[in-house]
Order: sequence, then structure tokens, then C-alpha cells
Amino acid sequence: MSTFSNHDIHSLDELSSQSIPEIKTLKFHRVHKNYLTVVLMSLFIPLPLFIGINACLIIFIEPFMWWISIIFWLLYSSMIIWNIAYVKTLKYALRQHDISLYSGVLFKRIVIQPYTRLQHIEIKRGPLERHKGLASLVLFSAGGSMHALEIKGLLENDAETIKQFILKHKDLKNG
Repeated sequence: MSTFSNHDIHSLDELSSQSIPEIKTLKFHRVHKNYLTVVLMSLFIPLPLFIGINACLIIFIEPFMWWISIIFWLLYSSMIIWNIAYVKTLKYALRQHDISLYSGVLFKRIVIQPYTRLQHIEIKRGPLERHKGLASLVLFSAGGSMHALEIKGLLENDAETIKQFILKHKDLKNG
């Protein structure tokens, strides 16, 4: 156990780099596997419209523009692959005083939000998420909507449990 966890957060004493907990020690949890299905379903919903526009373009406007169709399908396929890879990187971790979110395919991102800085917690559920029993937990800190942490792909019960845990620990002080 590091000395950091026993250190008063309001102390002005200097900390050594060995006393600060490493991010590698966090136990991250992956989002629920059904979240990938939700993301893929949201990508496939507009597909008939795109196919129709693509067909009209080739049949009625310019039959020799078949290369536009190939570019479209390459872009659409790469978007699907990118979203699959991104969902597989989504992880979160809960500790007594903060919550962390890990994400990113090319550029890795770790956001750590202390509970004491939170102003509002919200659970969102769109139609596809409701269909799969999932929810998103949105944590708002000071600074408005730009300063929000959103954990997508949680089971509905898990989102509510995490929300209650954070509300219970939000006003606790370190030590």
C-alpha cells in the first residue's frame, strides 16, 4: 500500500514519485459486450438510405461513376472496423474517491474524475440501449457540458449501482 493513500489531501508536504499510486494498478472493467451490438446497430440503421442514394447515383445520374460506390463501401467498412476497435478499448475503474475511464484506438486516453468535483450525475438510455438493457452514466463536473465524463455500455443495474456508490462517496473526505 502506498503512503499516498494515507496522505492528507490538503497537506502541503511534498510527495515522492514512489508514493503516488500508478495508473497500472487500477483494475479496469470492460463495458458490457452488448454495447458493441448497440454501436453496430446504430451504424446499420441508415444503411438502406445510403444504398438507395448510391444506387440512384450510379443508375440515374452517372453509370460510369462506379468508383464512388467503391469509395463509399471502403469508408463505411473502415468506420465499422474503427468502431469495433474503439468499443473494445472502453474500460472504467472505480475507487473510493474517483472514477477513471480508459479509451482510444490510436491515441489512448485516461480520464480520472474525483467524486468531490462532481456536480450532477445522469443515467441516459437511448432506444437501442434500452433494447439491450444498457445505459450510459454521465458525470458532470464544474465547467459545463464540456467537462462531462460519459461511461457508455453499462448494464442498467450497474449504472444505477455506480451512481448510488458515487453519491454515497461524493462528500467523503480523504483520510
